[in-house]
Amino acid sequence: MTRSPADANTPDLVGFDAIGVLDRLAGHQDPWLFGVRHHSSACAAAVARWLDLVRPTRVLLELPPEFTGWLQWLGHPDARAPLALGGVLGSSVSFYPFADFSPELQVVRWCVARGIPCEPFDLPLGARGGGGPEIDVAAGPPLAAALHRAVDAPDGEDAWDRLVEAPSAGAEPETVRRAALLYGYVLRADRSHPPRRSDLAREAWMRRALAGARSTGERLAAVVGAYHCAALVDDPTLDPLPRLGEPPEAPHGDGGIVTSLLPYGFEQLDSRSGYPAGIRDPQWHQRVLERGFAGGTPDDVARDVVVEICRELRRERHLAGTPDATEALRLARGLAALRGLAGPGRREVLEGLQSSLTRGEVLGRGRVVARAVERVLVGSQRGRLAPGTPRSGLLPHVEALVAALRLPGPDDEPQRDPVRLDPLRSELDRRRHVALRRMVAANILYGEERTSDDDALTAAWVLSWTASTEATITAAGLRGVTLEQAATGALCASLAELEREDRLTAGMWIDVLETAAQAGLHAEVHRAFDALRSRVVTEAGLPELVRSVSLVERIAAGHVPGCPVNPERVVGTEPGAIPTLPLAELRSDDLRDELLAACVRALDGLAGAADLPTAQALAALTRVFEQSPDRLGDGRLLHALRSLSEAAGPLMRGAASAALAALETARDPEGQHFERLGTQVGSWVDACADAAGRTELGQRLQGAVAVAAPQFEAHPGLLAPLLERVSALDDDGFLTRLPALREGFDVLSPAGRERLFDVVRQQTGGPQDAGLELE
Repeated sequence: MTRSPADANTPDLVGFDAIGVLDRLAGHQDPWLFGVRHHSSACAAAVARWLDLVRPTRVLLELPPEFTGWLQWLGHPDARAPLALGGVLGSSVSFYPFADFSPELQVVRWCVARGIPCEPFDLPLGARGGGGPEIDVAAGPPLAAALHRAVDAPDGEDAWDRLVEAPSAGAEPETVRRAALLYGYVLRADRSHPPRRSDLAREAWMRRALAGARSTGERLAAVVGAYHCAALVDDPTLDPLPRLGEPPEAPHGDGGIVTSLLPYGFEQLDSRSGYPAGIRDPQWHQRVLERGFAGGTPDDVARDVVVEICRELRRERHLAGTPDATEALRLARGLAALRGLAGPGRREVLEGLQSSLTRGEVLGRGRVVARAVERVLVGSQRGRLAPGTPRSGLLPHVEALVAALRLPGPDDEPQRDPVRLDPLRSELDRRRHVALRRMVAANILYGEERTSDDDALTAAWVLSWTASTEATITAAGLRGVTLEQAATGALCASLAELEREDRLTAGMWIDVLETAAQAGLHAEVHRAFDALRSRVVTEAGLPELVRSVSLVERIAAGHVPGCPVNPERVVGTEPGAIPTLPLAELRSDDLRDELLAACVRALDGLAGAADLPTAQALAALTRVFEQSPDRLGDGRLLHALRSLSEAAGPLMRGAASAALAALETARDPEGQHFERLGTQVGSWVDACADAAGRTELGQRLQGAVAVAAPQFEAHPGLLAPLLERVSALDDDGFLTRLPALREGFDVLSPAGRERLFDVVRQQTGGPQDAGLELE
């Protein structure tokens, strides 16, 4: 293999034979190797010309084989980048984005145009697992740091720019290839970061696939990440890392992977968007590629960028004229000359702009310039699929639905502010809410609800149509061509899996009912109601039973958007309209009575309970019976509560005492039930003479406050005895009881504590807080 002219500029890394490594890697011919960075305009401009020189009969590409069928559409002449290949396995979504400056896309286009097979030979998605730094290797020189110093770069991205991107203007393909191979090998030989087992497993798979391709006798070329090239050569001594003997087992069939080809956007390609394999400023690389194909120079790109940024500043009514642009370009050219570059690169342009345009104002004009730089260098270009590209049948349905509901679609900018919906008072918001809930049920990544309170009248949603949205819609499309079918299919599939594994509990059935009711899946609502009758009534504990009572009541009252019960509120011809729920068929009143009876029976088993959620469930049950005193029946509930108040643990004794006072007040509003409870609470303070008594005081107060927090604020007779006891204590008695008092009232929310402190101040006539403050 002849030496490249670029070898004269190869960095001198002490103790490392860079030229020897390059000769062995670049001279390997079975297969010919082109190491790339996944989004490199230099490699993208060189790889097609290099393939013309090598003339392979088959090209191997670092890409999972599940995407083989999409390559003809990815490389279609009518497809416009950026595009992304998406793979969905369960809740895991993987993306492989491609822009015009992606070398892999240039390879696919080259193969499609010439009818040459392009074979993905990376590890299948279904065989991949996690893997951090797990491989121990011998210590070695920190070559990456030495490379950064040699090319005057602060980090790896700038080092790639200095070594590969900036010198590539007008360079031969072999020059670019050798520079990329060197960079990848230095990263591989560096010992600052141990290799990941997942990378070694991928390389073992690629070696096995490569061995199969060699047996055909074809002329092979492999285009892979520069880091992996040394793993594919015949000579293991050239590879600085250990090699795994056997690759992972391949999944049977498609492994449950659903793949798709999706439009993508430049803002998603930028590494600052969270895409780990992205690059900074995609539009810069697009400009470099286009100028290079048109015979331009780095200076042409720098001039175009500086002029466009000044134009953006003037659009925002800031001064940025010809003198400013001239000075920024002069500085960029000067920096390039000092660094031995043929023309200014991205780093030089940014430094020139910072020096000439920001004028030393980091927080003022500096931010304005930064916004303009972001718009010009990141860009907003979006891809377009070629006509005839296969698409999920669900995708057009969802696109039409979000357009009809006036929600963000594929052509809209991502929204940063939440969308607030009022589904119980607006029919449009009801249809929006149900559509969004169906997307959540179908595992479509589109909206995230920020309101968690079931009783809230409004709900806030953060909505964004991204490539993840289209990928998960494609996966959901296997279960139906409408959103209702897809959501029902996903819910049924989840239930079937839980039943097969015998993990479907009574509490999960309540979750199913909540999901189905919110999403307007009425068939699943019927199914969940049957499960509540057969399983929840007999198997659930008090918290689950109380939750199910509340949910059934909300459904029966029409307070769940997906289950309207008033036919006059439903518009049946509008997109996303929800039919009326047939309450008569559900017999919701009968189910509610069964659940309430089960709640009363469950009280007998709470004597040993010592957890706050159970006390809070008792509070919720108390509120249900307070609102319907006629349901107290023959006194079974009151009898169970009296038993708990006498024989249960401290927490449940306090909760049961408060619940008794509330229910007796509901039956007899003229009685002095809360006054008697207040006297009882005061006696708890007197009785805690030792450590065990103080522990019991805190738990009893917790239970009572969890059930009767509103009454502590509203009934002076409930709080007054406690304040009298605390006021009468001496300093030692007060300080020993203070931790228990704080523990008792710690169950209140911050707002609830403030309200209670206001009551205390009113009753005591001053600003003191009776020692109850929890701050």
